[in-house]
This record gives sequence, C-alpha cells and structure tokens, in this order.
Amino acid sequence: VKGFDNAMAEQRQRAKGANSNIDLTVQNSIDQLGSELGETNFLGYEVLEHSSYVKGLVVNGKSTNRGISNDKVQVVLDSTSFYAEGGGQIGDCGMLVGDESDADAFLVEINTVMRNRNIFVHEGLIKRGSLQVGDVVHARVDGVSRRRVQANHTATHLLQSALKQVV
Repeated sequence: VKGFDNAMAEQRQRAKGANSNIDLTVQNSIDQLGSELGETNFLGYEVLEHSSYVKGLVVNGKSTNRGISNDKVQVVLDSTSFYAEGGGQIGDCGMLVGDESDADAFLVEINTVMRNRNIFVHEGLIKRGSLQVGDVVHARVDGVSRRRVQANHTATHLLQSALKQVV
C-alpha cells in the first residue's frame, strides 16, 4: 500500500506538470500576450462546434498577426470547445475553418490544445490559406477522437478505483 501511495503521488506530480508543458518560446510569447488577451471562454461542455475569432497568433515562437500555409501555429481564440491537455488526459484535436463558401478559405488542423492559466492555446498546422488575428473561425472538435479520449479517461478512473479497493 505504501509503494502504491508513493507511485500515485509521483503520477499526480507528472500530471500537474503536463498541464503546463508548453514550448518555452511559445510560452514567452503567450505570456507577453496574456494581459492583452484575457481569458478564453470554454464551451466544451455544451458544444463541439462553434464560431469564434482569433485573438492571438504565434508562428515559430514569435507573436505575429498572420500565418500562412504550412506554418506551425499556436492560436488563441476568444472562445473554445476544445479540451486542453491536463491531468494526464490529452488535448482535443480538430479543425479551424474559414468561410466554407470560399474554396480558398483557410484550414488549420489542430493537433492538441494546451492551457496556460485560463488561456487555451490551439497548436496546429495551417493546411490551406492564411490565418490572421481578428479572423472569424468555425472551430470543430473531432467528436470521434473526443469520445475515445473520454472512454479511456473514464476507464483509467475505474481501474484506479478498483486498484484502491483490491490493493
């Protein structure tokens, strides 16, 4: 029991560390923008898709107003339905899409989301077009991926409970 308790305490520390595991160059840029940006409004309990706008953009570790196709970006929106990494759970993936009636509209593939205090940082790749601060985006969480993560996260809690009862 003592060994289990020690291992759980170590895992809790690792999980807390994962909550703030943002690249330091990106971290510095987000910190600089932090006071200007304000908090990200989290909508992830209610919806998987919604419209939002770009409040901040980081390309190659530097705050900027515009990113172009093939740029790796970190995007801060005014609101998000994407869960961020934390507590050992991975962040959501999905897309940020521009005006869908325009064939050349931007498309950003989001690979994960980190949280820095109450600012959600969407990390991804601009697959098409260009993205600018102030652009309206249609944010879409990958629902299939979300359900798989939820199931695995729930299973982890069930396993932990069973281990506590047995061990």
